[in-house]
Amino acid sequence: MKIIFIIFFSFLLSTSTFSQSYNFNVGGGIGIGSIKGNLPSQTSFSGKAFIELEPFIIPLNSIQFAFTFAQKLEKIIPENRNNKYYPFIKSLSLIGKSEQFVTENLFIEEGFGLLLLNDRTYDDINTWNYGFVLNASGGTYLNRKTKISIACDYGLTLNNTNASYFFIMTEINYQL
Repeated sequence: MKIIFIIFFSFLLSTSTFSQSYNFNVGGGIGIGSIKGNLPSQTSFSGKAFIELEPFIIPLNSIQFAFTFAQKLEKIIPENRNNKYYPFIKSLSLIGKSEQFVTENLFIEEGFGLLLLNDRTYDDINTWNYGFVLNASGGTYLNRKTKISIACDYGLTLNNTNASYFFIMTEINYQL
């Protein structure tokens, strides 16, 4: 666990070193999908915030650090009950991404990376799981600094509760 936090903070510190990268991007997305832990899959809404570096040393288009949150969809639907528990997950991921242009403005991206996921699918479960995340997206550039895309994220953990998620979301990415 300590190694993961050291890698996380090293990445955050390296994002302020602009001499090691060409571009620095920020972005986010919202979507819908499913979360799953030690229970059947639950329909959920999701949100994602990320920062990206475009390094010139590694043969990838970008390295993305993302925070993702997802909770059972019924949380945002009004109901007249108290003390209801809505399952949720939180995750941190580090993804290497590659981008290809289909036309001058249309692109597709794919990525693969490491995942650290906090499983809170039951009110008495609070476990940290590690695993892998896959990402695929396609979209267009609105201008030279802004792109919008439709993305799919799939995260799978390998220990404790073997939690997983699948989301389809709309993302926006802005180059600083």
